[in-house]
Amino acid sequence: MNKKKPNFANHDENKTNSDQSVNKDLPTSINDQRSLDFRSSISKLSYEEALETLDSILDNLQRDNVQVEDLQTYYLKGKFCLEHCLKLLDKIDQEVLQMDLETFGEDKEN
Repeated sequence: MNKKKPNFANHDENKTNSDQSVNKDLPTSINDQRSLDFRSSISKLSYEEALETLDSILDNLQRDNVQVEDLQTYYLKGKFCLEHCLKLLDKIDQEVLQMDLETFGEDKEN
């Protein structure tokens, strides 16, 4: 009567390579499609619009009557807005650095 207990601690090790090679760009569920839709719509926002969306999300989350089902939606929208803002800031940063390089390059020639 010596029963072997299952070991659930290492259940991820049992995944095959085919599980890990799934194309991450293709939606595999409704939630993945919704994520792609959120990302697509947010990518069209200006920096200011994305910040306003983030503020709105935070306002909604601070209310006591947030439905548990809505938390994932707020999280995804907030995550994508933040990523979009950071991407836009990085783009502006690179443009400013390029302008500085061009300006300093002109000064050295004169």
